[in-house]
Amino acid sequence: MDTRQLRTRAQLRSAILGLAAREPVGTLSVAEVARAAGVTRDTFYRYAASPVELLAGVLDDEVRAIELPAQSGADEFEDALRLLLEHVATHAAVYRAALVDGADGRIRAVLHDVVAARLQEYLSTRPAALPPDVPDGLPRDTARAALVAFSAAGTVGAITEWLRAGGHAADIPALARTVLAAGPAWWRTPVAGTA
Repeated sequence: MDTRQLRTRAQLRSAILGLAAREPVGTLSVAEVARAAGVTRDTFYRYAASPVELLAGVLDDEVRAIELPAQSGADEFEDALRLLLEHVATHAAVYRAALVDGADGRIRAVLHDVVAARLQEYLSTRPAALPPDVPDGLPRDTARAALVAFSAAGTVGAITEWLRAGGHAADIPALARTVLAAGPAWWRTPVAGTA
């Protein structure tokens, strides 16, 4: 991207985050976002099809930037969870509207999908991290997908309850430890050969 495109992208990012923190993103028009960003509607459409899509892309980019655990084990998973929670706290009003108030299920789906994708990525590079006691009957890939979906949904559920209770930044380390304790054993157990 050239400098002008980067500047426009930053303006749109700032506008959508600011507006979505004040009102549900589903109620925003393209014209409102474009006006807040200082761009035309045509320019907006070069970057996204709707305000919801724009916000989803911004949040997705930020969550995907969180590093996966390099080795495996409780400390690195706790660090990744803490970084995820810090991201949510930074955009608490946006996530509260989506997760607690239920104003926009797309943002919930974005958070779930990106957490699931990162867990899937983690497991695909560390197949030994999968629990050896997965019940027979499911193909290994299906079992892995089910474990990832369950873990991602639980993480998003815990984040929702934290936001419902106020979402205080001071609670982040304790919540990260709580999610880790409730999470699957493969989050806490170092994988042989990676430590």
